Amino acid sequence: MTLSPMSWLKAGLGASLALNLVLGGVLLLRPDKPQRRPDFFAMQAQMATVLPEAERARFLAVLEGVRTRVQEALARHDAARAATEASLAEEPFDPARMRAATLRARQEWNGISSTVEDSLIDAVTTLSPEGRQRLAEEMRQRRATRRKSP
Repeated sequence: MTLSPMSWLKAGLGASLALNLVLGGVLLLRPDKPQRRPDFFAMQAQMATVLPEAERARFLAVLEGVRTRVQEALARHDAARAATEASLAEEPFDPARMRAATLRARQEWNGISSTVEDSLIDAVTTLSPEGRQRLAEEMRQRRATRRKSP
């Protein structure tokens, strides 16, 4: 059995369409990079690397002093996010319940931010002017690098 040129063309076009649909689906449905919250402890350790050695231990000691509080706050935030996700899937859907859960998650995140920022300010008070300058430059460079990445 031989196929006519028109049959070959139809088969080729059909196969091409199917392949394009599969590849398009793979591109559209592939998981993107997972969105991660900042790793505060890794950022703090990175900051400390630019400090004069004599100041590094004092700086890190202040930050280490709030580690447990930050970890506990992160756990509360995770629980609040889980409640938000659970409210989204509930039947019947209750917008007020989801708003309340979302507000709680936002408040937990704001609390984490305040704790981390306050501890950083406390840690910076232990630094010399040279240490503060080095830290400021490291932060500027990190921000510039983040802007350039996709």
